[in-house]
Amino acid sequence: MFLHGGGQNAHTWDTVIVGLGEPALAVDLPGHGHSGWREDGDYSPQHNADALAPVLRGLAPAAEFVVGMSLGGLTAIRLGAVAPELVDELVVIDVTPSALQRHAEMTADQRGTVALMHGEREFPSFQAMLDVTTAAAPHREVKALRRGVFHNSAASTTATGPGATTPSAASRTSRVCGTTSTPCRRP
Repeated sequence: MFLHGGGQNAHTWDTVIVGLGEPALAVDLPGHGHSGWREDGDYSPQHNADALAPVLRGLAPAAEFVVGMSLGGLTAIRLGAVAPELVDELVVIDVTPSALQRHAEMTADQRGTVALMHGEREFPSFQAMLDVTTAAAPHREVKALRRGVFHNSAASTTATGPGATTPSAASRTSRVCGTTSTPCRRP
């Protein structure tokens, strides 16, 4: 079981899972990717663990290990506390347990990418959403940010039925967030 970090989605783990060559599952944390949003906007590790426990019981009750990165790591730690039967072994990557306290002490300029969590949720276009994300994370590659924004926006929700040909990401983005009046949304 693989849990991604804040502002990411299950696709974060695609290459890792392919490289493992073993059955594995990565899920979108609440408010990320294709997961639903919380009305209160609280995506803390505590709430995430509470939401994930029944999912794990249903989809991966015998998972050999849980891997969590950043917010996913904090969620995995909490999951181990509230549902220890689901966390046989735990691997955490880049976790900062005091992150919430430190976040509260930061200025707006220091917040960087976490400032997006409290910003706009609708943008006039995909490019506008990407521009805000790029400005908040100038140290990251635009190509990687574009992929992440796409997978966490309404652009990625244009799905086709089983067996149907899936249009390219560029054409889906153009159709959903292009020159139409449909705004792009983020969790």
